[in-house]
Amino acid sequence: MEEIEAVIRSFGGHQYRICYKDLCWVIYVEKDYQPNPPKMEAVVFEASRIAKRTSPRSMWRSVARAVEDLWDSGDLDALFAYQHCWVRYRPKPQEFVELVAWRIWKGEARNG
Repeated sequence: MEEIEAVIRSFGGHQYRICYKDLCWVIYVEKDYQPNPPKMEAVVFEASRIAKRTSPRSMWRSVARAVEDLWDSGDLDALFAYQHCWVRYRPKPQEFVELVAWRIWKGEARNG
């Protein structure tokens, strides 16, 4: 989990918000399911169970807020270095989670 938190911290934003912790939990569960993860609904359900959140829906809204905050307040250069196609558009929460989890699983988290 520390590696995931370090990657997310490297993107900047308002790290004190609970939505960032929820984002880390979802990435953590997604990473554990690699290389063949289930649908995102199952990942969010498992993450909400582990994090003891009230519902998967509230957790997913929280993840979406975190991705939006990263785009609006984070270090865009770090985000662009992580995934070059994000230069042109804001990533969807599912896309963000899947890519970060995959890169951490592959050991490419710090390669930018």
